[in-house]
Amino acid sequence: MGVTFEPLGRQVLLTREPEPEASTILTVIRKEGFAVYYRVVAVGPEVRDVKAGDRVLASSMAGLDLDLGEPQVLMTELAILAVDA
Repeated sequence: MGVTFEPLGRQVLLTREPEPEASTILTVIRKEGFAVYYRVVAVGPEVRDVKAGDRVLASSMAGLDLDLGEPQVLMTELAILAVDA
């Protein structure tokens, strides 16, 4: 049974996504370990730019690692670099 978790304020709960195969400028950034793709699981009430289900690129150095039945990361919305369109 998983733990129910609701982020507060501008916090975002994320799960790590597999790396895409396509070659882009972001590939260089990701290969150096500066950024990681995540899937948004839940957002706090003050989050404006992302929603649950969005795929995002965020700093690999930001966030708090959690184990809520599966590995997840809690970070501020400000650490998200881009939303996959």
